[in-house]
Amino acid sequence: MVRMPAHLTFVEAASTPTVFITVDAALSHAAGCIPGERVLVHGAAGGVGLAALQMAKALVAQAVRHMQLVGRTAHVATSANVTALLSCGSAAAVTLSMADLGTTEGAADVFACCQAGKNSASLQGIMHAGGTLADGTLANQTMQGIRDVFAAKGWRGRMPAPQCA
Repeated sequence: MVRMPAHLTFVEAASTPTVFITVDAALSHAAGCIPGERVLVHGAAGGVGLAALQMAKALVAQAVRHMQLVGRTAHVATSANVTALLSCGSAAAVTLSMADLGTTEGAADVFACCQAGKNSASLQGIMHAGGTLADGTLANQTMQGIRDVFAAKGWRGRMPAPQCA
């Protein structure tokens, strides 16, 4: 048990573990990221996205060399939080993109332009930082519905880095 920091509200303090546990499950367990691989964070300017970005930076310290940050709006490129985290200095190649990975076209655009160089690493996983809404009363919720809401939005697979034209 850890004492709640004085500058946080109870809501902020209660939500922080959920955010980081979601990210840890997606990056470390679902995607199985290891040194030298590429990390793509979709929705990097939101709560879970910022947590994913912080964990990705920790992975950079362990030799992840490519970070692709994607958001549906230009907010990812202008977010003061994203800018502050990226300005800490790292050896990783970082690319900011605006796309909706929920569409075939958006995903194709990002994959077509995420090449980091001639010897770029393969994309090991995608962590989608968006949430899922299950509107309804608690009495009408099912265990599967709860699992769907809290499930890490991760993809695991070996995909070679695309070649840009």
